[in-house]
Amino acid sequence: MKILVAGDFVPRFRVKEMIETGDYNLFNEVVEHTARVDYSIVNFESPVVEGEGSPIEKTGPNLTIE
Repeated sequence: MKILVAGDFVPRFRVKEMIETGDYNLFNEVVEHTARVDYSIVNFESPVVEGEGSPIEKTGPNLTIE
């Protein structure tokens, strides 16, 4: 069994724009690696909060859900 573990994924700035527009060119090189494993795990490095949200002290950026 092959497992790929990645960390610190935060969909902000350029990555957020790519996700919103459906332009995943940044990830083309990653796809060939993820296609060869049985499981892929990524650490989502950002809290998700409702409403406007504000950064939680000492944890970095946060995302809001609408």
